[in-house]
Amino acid sequence: PKNNKKTYQKASVVNYPQMKYGNFTRIVEYNHFPTMKVAPQNDGWNNEQYSQVLVKEYSTDKGEPYYPVPNRKNQELYSKYQEMAEKEQRDGVHFVG
Repeated sequence: PKNNKKTYQKASVVNYPQMKYGNFTRIVEYNHFPTMKVAPQNDGWNNEQYSQVLVKEYSTDKGEPYYPVPNRKNQELYSKYQEMAEKEQRDGVHFVG
């Protein structure tokens, strides 16, 4: 995409875990990386336009998913783990990381 800003987002990698932003899980913007040179281009009307290189990553429940897929099966599995973790915490176990 082209616009009058040098970057599309404030960081090189931004995660979007909520479906309200779309069905993608993150956007990688390569313009933030030091090896990426972004030179303004004149649009013919003396307005500087910048090109951005963006990649959107999408999650899937087919194959081997690398990100959690928000579906009923995974929510039920999460609930089971949450119950187990709460029991362990009552017994003095702490989870970090």
